[in-house]
Amino acid sequence: MQMAHIDLLLCLEEHSFNLTLTAQALHKTQSALSKQLQKIEATIGMPILERSHGRLQGFNALGQQLRQDLAALKLHSSNITLKTKQAGQLSNELKLGVTHTQARYILPAIIIQLKTEYPSLAFSIRQGTPEQIANWAAVGIVDLAIATETLSDHPQLNSSACYSWNRSLICNIDHPLASIKQPTLKDLSKYPLVTYSQGYTGRALLDATFAKAHLTPNIVLAASDADIIVTYVKLGIGYGIVADMACMQGVQGLHSCSLSHVFSDNTTYIAYARGKWLSPAMHRCISALKAIKVVAAY
Repeated sequence: MQMAHIDLLLCLEEHSFNLTLTAQALHKTQSALSKQLQKIEATIGMPILERSHGRLQGFNALGQQLRQDLAALKLHSSNITLKTKQAGQLSNELKLGVTHTQARYILPAIIIQLKTEYPSLAFSIRQGTPEQIANWAAVGIVDLAIATETLSDHPQLNSSACYSWNRSLICNIDHPLASIKQPTLKDLSKYPLVTYSQGYTGRALLDATFAKAHLTPNIVLAASDADIIVTYVKLGIGYGIVADMACMQGVQGLHSCSLSHVFSDNTTYIAYARGKWLSPAMHRCISALKAIKVVAAY
């Protein structure tokens, strides 16, 4: 099987076996991909894809077994490419899979630092949900994944803790919470809240903290990144709870304060595929992330 065939099958899985989206991602026509898939199955000698009424549904039982081997071959190919570039001292690329919070607030300083130390290094930042970036790292689509959720539990990844962070309250100056120096969970539960969506930036711990106190937050709007939360807080939709990283340079026009007296810390992890060869730049990126100290500016 050719590497192009492996890339096609992994890309197909990444796009939920939607042939249209896969064709767009690979810059090919759907008919060309259909012919390639037929050729792949003909080479194997039996179907590996489940179909229903002419539509792809996913891997069948054999395809599920082969998928692990395909991911391993992709990883080995990536390792060979990286080692060859390193040996030849060619310009290479560091591919990072991150959530919005990491891309917006943490990575800028890291990339500036790495660019100084490795002038020929190029960067590719791929933004997604924690589950998406974990899967990208597992199959070699990205070199390193950075997120708070999912990474430490993924069986195909090596992960390690980078830095801890807590939460900040943001609200308009005339909001009742702005006059409370250290608001309690009971105080917070009284007012409409704008915060992160499920699966993003420590939302599970936030929900668990309220539940443990037998309280229910009045979440009126949930979003995947802090910039959106800030926008709707300024509109008066509610007060916001965001990661401290979003307040490292202050939040203009809003009152903000720490909620570390209410919530316990979250930890952001960095991860990569088991068996992956790490270049010096990747090792440096990991060490730089582990040196980060998150301090909000109130």
